[in-house]
Amino acid sequence: MVNGDFTNSLRAIIHEYDRRIAETQKELQKLAELKRAAAMLLENEIKGVQHDETKIADVKPFVRLSTGDAIISLLRANGNHPMHAKEITKALKDGGWHSAASNPQLTVVGTIVRDGRFERTGPNTFRLTEKGGSEAHG
Repeated sequence: MVNGDFTNSLRAIIHEYDRRIAETQKELQKLAELKRAAAMLLENEIKGVQHDETKIADVKPFVRLSTGDAIISLLRANGNHPMHAKEITKALKDGGWHSAASNPQLTVVGTIVRDGRFERTGPNTFRLTEKGGSEAHG
């Protein structure tokens, strides 16, 4: 049965792609953790020393961004893979974003819900819409 062989081949290819994607996501997570560790070391190294603000922006990419723009930047950097609000909040805080709210995750979710550039993919899980991923918000 030729169709059965072809179907099985396609399933095997898809399975291999899924495996490779999972490995790549793990590697990306490791690299992000290493980057955070390096940023912390750099921050400790430059404490007390006058420093160029552009260097801080490189290490802390969300320092000067609005909450919505910071979330968009994060999701784009993550390949627009859906992320849980808790993950988004942690990554934003690690990247220099700050909220004076007692529960910053509520700020993140509130921004996402009100902003048309995001879509819900699961409970408290979001990604960019096609519009949000390709157009600047004005």
